[in-house]
Amino acid sequence: MLVKDYMTTEVTSLQDSDTLLDAAMVFVRSSFRHLPVVQGKKVVGIVTERDVKQFAPSLLSGTTAEEYNAIMETTPISRVMTKNPVTLRPDQPIFEAAKFM
Repeated sequence: MLVKDYMTTEVTSLQDSDTLLDAAMVFVRSSFRHLPVVQGKKVVGIVTERDVKQFAPSLLSGTTAEEYNAIMETTPISRVMTKNPVTLRPDQPIFEAAKFM
């Protein structure tokens, strides 16, 4: 059995130049909790819903709505993503994926 037999082929991803707001909108509008981050077609990172929530300023901290929006609209996702995630090729055996998990 190979990775390609189990992997998702239609993937939603973010570009490394996308912002926290872009990621937050994808998470709100979908059931995704983890998204690959790409530069062109190369996977350069992964971002989780938790990453975005932890980096977003708290409205309870006295941050104004304008400051909150400015941070969300200008912070690139590359700043909060986990860089260089482990990836596998579709033709690799599934047991290799299991070893990483």
